[in-house]
Amino acid sequence: MSDKESYEISNGNGKEESIKIVKKVANKLYREGLICKKLKDYLIPKNPQVARVKGNPKIHYKRQPL
Repeated sequence: MSDKESYEISNGNGKEESIKIVKKVANKLYREGLICKKLKDYLIPKNPQVARVKGNPKIHYKRQPL
């Protein structure tokens, strides 16, 4: 991943930061009466996992992309 315009090095905090933002927004909406408790609980992730990029080699291509 040497393409600096498309990718950047992650510090690994993305998951925790995202969870905090989602919790904050869901709790705010619940307090304001815009969503019910059931929806608030649904929106807050219980066991979040980091997304992974998968790729199978395309051996039938001349230039084998990911």
